[in-house]
Amino acid sequence: MIVGALFALGLVVAAFSWERRLPWLLGATLAVPATSVLNAGGQSIGAFQLASLLVCATGAMVWLRVDSDGPLAWPGALVLLTFVAWASLTTLTGPTLFDGALVLTGDGGIDQQVAAPSMLTYTLSNLAQWGYLAMSAIVVCYLATRVRLSPHLATPGLAGAMLLSNWRLAFDKLGVPYPVAQIDNNVSIRYINATADGGYRLRGVFSEPAGMALYGLAALAIGLAMIPRTRGLVRLFYVALCASAMLNLAFAGSGTAFVAGSIMVVVVAGVSLWRAVASDVAPLPVLISLLLGLIVLVILSQQIVDYVSTEINDKVGSNSYAARTAADIFSLRLGLESYGLGVGLGSNRPSSLLPMLLSCTGLVGLTLFLAFVGRMLVGSARVERWRPAFWLLLTVVITKSIAGSNLSDPVLVLALGLAAHAGTLAWRTGPDADDSDQPSDPMRDSTPARTSAVSAATSPFSLSERVRLQ
Repeated sequence: MIVGALFALGLVVAAFSWERRLPWLLGATLAVPATSVLNAGGQSIGAFQLASLLVCATGAMVWLRVDSDGPLAWPGALVLLTFVAWASLTTLTGPTLFDGALVLTGDGGIDQQVAAPSMLTYTLSNLAQWGYLAMSAIVVCYLATRVRLSPHLATPGLAGAMLLSNWRLAFDKLGVPYPVAQIDNNVSIRYINATADGGYRLRGVFSEPAGMALYGLAALAIGLAMIPRTRGLVRLFYVALCASAMLNLAFAGSGTAFVAGSIMVVVVAGVSLWRAVASDVAPLPVLISLLLGLIVLVILSQQIVDYVSTEINDKVGSNSYAARTAADIFSLRLGLESYGLGVGLGSNRPSSLLPMLLSCTGLVGLTLFLAFVGRMLVGSARVERWRPAFWLLLTVVITKSIAGSNLSDPVLVLALGLAAHAGTLAWRTGPDADDSDQPSDPMRDSTPARTSAVSAATSPFSLSERVRLQ
């Protein structure tokens, strides 16, 4: 397999400097999140999962050193540990406590499960999802406790996913040769190749257009956040990344992308307005952008209303929306019927993340997860150079709250790890921390974080402290 050979080559390159290059290999695997690189016992193992196993082994060796502070020496580690412990407890006891309850499994897809739910019992999925959670937690700890890390770590993988999806679009529309058999080779994943009405929606290297929505928005968020923080060819690269992501999102036609993107636009506009009001001297580019946006809204108000109405009506009237909504409502009810305790990871599979957390880990698990995410967002917002990690994590969580119940999704795990590292950096050295002198960052910003403060402050994708423009 081509993908497997490329991954093996990445292992060889990383072997010469594991601690410095292994995180980059982990980030690069975002390019093929739904592709198998290894088949074992009839099960497919993805590139991110295999790289995570290597990270776990490397992390164990690092933490066993005499001079190591251990895997929990960072802010938020206790919350993460508590969440993993509680999720483990519910997974161990849930199928016994609520034996015979009706649940949604991954067999046959959401449509079939909503029509005919399954009986709750212990399955291999319980063990698998618990293992993925434990491995993901170790990866987050590993990234959080590293001395140096690059805020560009997720960029190569997201760029690869967007480029391969562009290639898939050219294959679908123009007949350009594309290695379908090499990309769509995961026997553990159900690939969706057409809509119910036979229409076209781009899914790229993902199993369905909702995956494209998640990774496309993530690429767009980190690209927009990085543009004002870079110069020269690096800035041009991020502009191209944003263009590639927007092209893919346009052809994906995903309602998830539409709703999550709209929410992010409102969030960014609100942050920009708050910064403009809070600053002693409001950044001129922000005021101009807000004014132009208001003018566009007034001029195109009718067209915008018509477009939004069409998108909402089309989505609400689709079978997919009905099935996914029914699955989430079913899961919310299941969470309450289990007395807020949850039936265990892998026991129930709705459409989106929050109903999955409530039904599988209960109110305690949902609260702990949201508390951990909130802690990571606050920590990553404190370091100027690492604020793209804030926007990446926020975009991923919002998107997965609309569609995507996989707790160990590669882009979610990596976003949590990057945000955790940023928060640890601020905790160790203060809000003005700067690790831009690290030698392991091949995409280092052309301008140091301190000297680019004004540029970052004028960006709508910045939560920087007040900057007086003189």
